[in-house]
Amino acid sequence: MYATVLGIAVVFPIIFSFEKSIFYFKKWKYLSLGFATISVFFILWDIIFTTNNIWSFNQNYITNIKIFNVPIEEILFFFVVPFCCVFIYENVKFFIKLKYIIVNIYYSIIPFFILILVAFFYKNLYYTYAVFVLAGITYFLLSRTIFWGYVLITYIVHLIPFMIMNGVLTSLPIVIYDNDYNLNIRVLTIPIEDFLYSFVLMGLHIICYEYSQIKNKIWQKR
Repeated sequence: MYATVLGIAVVFPIIFSFEKSIFYFKKWKYLSLGFATISVFFILWDIIFTTNNIWSFNQNYITNIKIFNVPIEEILFFFVVPFCCVFIYENVKFFIKLKYIIVNIYYSIIPFFILILVAFFYKNLYYTYAVFVLAGITYFLLSRTIFWGYVLITYIVHLIPFMIMNGVLTSLPIVIYDNDYNLNIRVLTIPIEDFLYSFVLMGLHIICYEYSQIKNKIWQKR
């Protein structure tokens, strides 16, 4: 079932990657840096949290193929979801034209410190702590970029498929959370932390994606 959810999620972006106005497939290579760094980081995070039973997986909905006790479907999640998020990002950039404006430093620092403060207030809730710290760092980094506006719109748009996908994962449930390690606040069946988790996963991949394109342009000019 988990594999089916991933398959349904990725089929639309793959098909429309070849749409002539965007040609997302030509930019797939720029995803490699994020896959090699951010995805690996999240996989290691997942291994640690799964090993410590901060979350677990319903054996009725996964295969028996596991890597360090993490289902292969969960490993694929960290490639499928960023692929889909960047697809949304590319469409947002194509259909919505924004001025490149970097946020005032105070609007970067204040949310950063609020997120970090919340993290340390709940430092005994490991999932809450980790995701709020990373969300603070990710927000600060993204808010200092010229493409922050596009990321913000992408995040809002992505909430639709996010709610559907995570709703399935948490309602069956395929992924089971130990509420001793989170705030136990849910939007329908989705832990509130997952909304920040998705922001971090998406945001850091977009940073790597944009950096790879900028680096490629600089290299071509040499």
